[in-house]
Amino acid sequence: MLTNENTRQAEKLPGGFCEYCGAPGYTEEHHIKTRGSGGPDIAENKIRLCIACHRLAQEYKIDRLELVQIVAEREGLAPEEVCLRAGIPVPDEFPPAREKKEPPSLEELIQAYINLDERQDECNFLKGQLLAAMLEAGVKKGWIASQVRASVSQIKVLVRTYRAFPDEGMRIPELTWYHHRLAAYTDDPKKWIERAADEGWSTRELSRAIKEEENPALASGEEEKEMKAARSAFKKVEEILSKGGPAAKWLKESLREAICR
Repeated sequence: MLTNENTRQAEKLPGGFCEYCGAPGYTEEHHIKTRGSGGPDIAENKIRLCIACHRLAQEYKIDRLELVQIVAEREGLAPEEVCLRAGIPVPDEFPPAREKKEPPSLEELIQAYINLDERQDECNFLKGQLLAAMLEAGVKKGWIASQVRASVSQIKVLVRTYRAFPDEGMRIPELTWYHHRLAAYTDDPKKWIERAADEGWSTRELSRAIKEEENPALASGEEEKEMKAARSAFKKVEEILSKGGPAAKWLKESLREAICR
């Protein structure tokens, strides 16, 4: 059961980069002294590691005393104190301190996030390909769903999107998998995905364009909603201007700037 103290300790653990090698991106929590050998579930016994470093640590190819020193610096403690709190024997001496790894820059973190998004999109197409192969072999959707822990509707979406764009050359790299999913549910996926790329549409804009072409009445309904919102906004503007004062002055200047853009 989590206590307030446990919560505060967990909040101190960093995320977004490996504390050992400094690589940005996905990390996993590693217990320096394993829970199986009695290691406590406290911040002083935890460190965030990338997948590669986590594997090395689990295989004891990284000296855990190096990890102790990193945690000690993070927690503002002496390495000996971290050992005591984690239940690790205090050595006569510690290995030479590793060169401190600076946390990744904002640009590196953003790029790591983008890379994960791209990998996720690629995974979705691969999932669709594997599911399509199973369906073509005669396997039932319900059985597949029970085995891969996905709903039947998720399977249908993944397969349909893959079948609409089975070759990488048919996909638009700068657009997301969700763009391709929206296009896959039209009569002409190729046309819509290319239009989305040419127009630089977001998924919301693509969805709206598809709906408007398939149902012109819906388009007029959307326009009416926008007009209603515009009228409501204008009425509010008139009310503020009629009262005068600093708010009215600021609003006039802001409207003037917006119109002149």
